[in-house]
Amino acid sequence: MAERYYSLTELVKMMDNLVAAMPSSFANGIITVRHKLSVIPAADVVPVVRCEECAYCEWKNEVCTYGWCKRISTFKMRGEYCSDGERRDGNKE
Repeated sequence: MAERYYSLTELVKMMDNLVAAMPSSFANGIITVRHKLSVIPAADVVPVVRCEECAYCEWKNEVCTYGWCKRISTFKMRGEYCSDGERRDGNKE
């Protein structure tokens, strides 16, 4: 399963909403978890552009598993990515 990353701000907001809706006995546990999350070091992640979303990759049709990458002149699978990828809409990430 692919890992998903959330910003600490998003998590804190979600937890604050939970605390507001719960009895105090449960809310105290969430407050403790919220505090512990704030001391976990941040993950070193960067957004990637998958080949299927990349401006350099061409696909014959939606069913094809492999596409041709014009940037590096090779076949790529839909789920692959590289550091040179650019989204079709023009964004690098």
